[in-house]
Amino acid sequence: MRILPSDEKPKQIPMGHGWHDTYGWLRRDDLDESYDGFMYETPDGHLVRSVDARHEKGMYLDKYIVEDTGENIFLISSIPKVYSHRRNQRDKA
Repeated sequence: MRILPSDEKPKQIPMGHGWHDTYGWLRRDDLDESYDGFMYETPDGHLVRSVDARHEKGMYLDKYIVEDTGENIFLISSIPKVYSHRRNQRDKA
């Protein structure tokens, strides 16, 4: 899996979008202070740092698949979304 900045879009097929936990990403708030940002861990162990205040609780991602290789690519979505407590409660219901 590669993680790219939102302005670097390879030739890909859009496959969907969703919150970080939709794709198995973990919110690593235990690392925020050490890395001076909001930290996330991908399913394969890569750490992703954001300084965007909207990413304090959650990060919205766009998923693409590279047509030639089948590789998954995740981009931080350009759609401004804020992870809310209400979303967490709704998902648990």
